[in-house]
Amino acid sequence: MAPSRFGLASIWPAFLALVLLLQHVDAAAMQKRAEEAGLGPLAPDTPEVMAITHKANAKMGLDEAPDVAMQRIHDRYMQNIYADMAPGCTKDNIAVRKEWSDLSDEMKRSFISACHCMANLPAKTSRTWAPGVRNRWDDWVAPHIHNWRDIHFSVWNAIWHRKFVVNMERALRQECGYIGYMPFFDWSRYVGMAPEDWPLFDGSDTSISGDGDHRSETCSFVTTGPFQNWTVNMGPVPGTTVCIDNPTEDGLAYNPRPLERQFDSGMLQNLTYEKVAATIQNVEDMNEWVLRIEARGVGLHSMPHAFMGGLQANIPASAGDCWFFLHHCMLDRMWSFWQLQDPANRLYQIATNQHEFDPFRTGWEPAPPISLDATIHISDIFLDVKVRDVMSTTQGDLCYMYE
Repeated sequence: MAPSRFGLASIWPAFLALVLLLQHVDAAAMQKRAEEAGLGPLAPDTPEVMAITHKANAKMGLDEAPDVAMQRIHDRYMQNIYADMAPGCTKDNIAVRKEWSDLSDEMKRSFISACHCMANLPAKTSRTWAPGVRNRWDDWVAPHIHNWRDIHFSVWNAIWHRKFVVNMERALRQECGYIGYMPFFDWSRYVGMAPEDWPLFDGSDTSISGDGDHRSETCSFVTTGPFQNWTVNMGPVPGTTVCIDNPTEDGLAYNPRPLERQFDSGMLQNLTYEKVAATIQNVEDMNEWVLRIEARGVGLHSMPHAFMGGLQANIPASAGDCWFFLHHCMLDRMWSFWQLQDPANRLYQIATNQHEFDPFRTGWEPAPPISLDATIHISDIFLDVKVRDVMSTTQGDLCYMYE
């Protein structure tokens, strides 16, 4: 097993312990894999970690068929999305984000072409701030590395990434001629199927390539499909056992290498529609929502990263793969669905209980305080906005929805 399966030593041991609890994975086998990866023993099941685990995964029952529940959730979303539209955002001009499999082949090729275009445009980020930047795509990788501790295991996760994805979507369209909107990757749609059979990963010219080549004991580079020659320029952050270490402690030095993936479909087995519907249906406030999606064995944020492996195991640098944006687009979709089940109470609701994550943030600086008037700062090349400006996808300068 290549070392890249497990990612950051400071984060993922605790995360893997939760995976064992909630996925029913053989603990001895997982422990062996962790040790092979150079992580040593998994984090102990401390009372604090166990308490968080039980709280985050309570109320997971579903009293109706998953397809019925998801349809009802979607119907409620559609009913409310049109009731909260700013002047200028209408049913006729609202952007509709779609699942990759539902895009036309022309749209898929346009997205792929636009990604490569971004990788061939000059960066706008100063190399004083991020020495490894070499192209426009890196303008997103650098701030994700810079900000990673503030926006993970944090009340900022959903909010910061919503704006982050919007910025990429606009750049793909405005600078590189993409004819669509940011697609999403619906993990639940493919549970039980081999990844090579998914349109997203089938290796065709309408895919984003597939798995990495596992023949190497240490690396798993993508060698086929449209992204076989994709170069990742920054990361990983030291402390992670991946293929090629970054020469600096902050992971921001120039470190060109091929894209790396190492699929493990078992990591998606708890992201069925039943579990996703239960999350949307049973989570009552934003504090619960953030706790639920972050680093749980059924976490909507963490488990797809664990499935991808490779670069995605190194969370700070994970924006170096276009898949990252499809994943966070799906997370944004789920958050939007949750918000619009009860818009009067949820649309502008933010999480405030940052201390929930203290057991996972040992040695880290506190995340910045959050409020509706707090500033979302991605980097100096992007305009700052207030948190309240991104709470609705149909207010302010946002005008998009999901199928």
